[in-house]
Amino acid sequence: MESLQLQNFVRFNTHQHISAFDNISDEFCERITKWMQILSANRKAIFSLNMICEGIRDIARSVGEQSFRRSKIARDGLFKTISGLEGLNTDCKPLDRNGYKTKATDTFIDCWRVIWQKALAVDPTNQFLIKAPDINIALRNIYSLRSDLAHSGPQLMTTSLTTAKMSCGELFNPGQYDASSVGISILMIIDEFLEFFLTNEIVLNEMLDGKKPD
Repeated sequence: MESLQLQNFVRFNTHQHISAFDNISDEFCERITKWMQILSANRKAIFSLNMICEGIRDIARSVGEQSFRRSKIARDGLFKTISGLEGLNTDCKPLDRNGYKTKATDTFIDCWRVIWQKALAVDPTNQFLIKAPDINIALRNIYSLRSDLAHSGPQLMTTSLTTAKMSCGELFNPGQYDASSVGISILMIIDEFLEFFLTNEIVLNEMLDGKKPD
């Protein structure tokens, strides 16, 4: 299962669409090799990263679906993607006196805020990372959206989707707050996090070992 998940994950994060009729570029091969190296050294990350990719696939597929199916597919994809992202930071959660992990929301925000800031430091003009009015609020709304996707009714769901997209900076289809548009906006940010790990795998290593990024 791990081997299959690893193979599935390295198909992502190429920043290009590859078909059976395209030539495979050296850059494409290098990126796959790099992800293979990162994941081979961090096997417990494979499940979370593969879940992110499954979510990305669902959100992308939802765009071409009929309207009555599009929303459900996109919502499922969003739930998987956010869950996969949290899986990468789960060992950074503090334990209570009974040994249970606590402060899930705070830990999610603390970890990914630093990744966001570090990625921006590498490229201060990054068009996907500079538009959020407040990084903390954006991450809080992304994390809250996962719970609402699982438990909320249509009215609260609509509010949560709208709030999450607006707090991220309206990266895709401004003014549109359907699950597909919101999903693509959030994926643009998550993709930049994964891009950052390609050249800063030590940060991922430490987070998987339970050390919050700083």
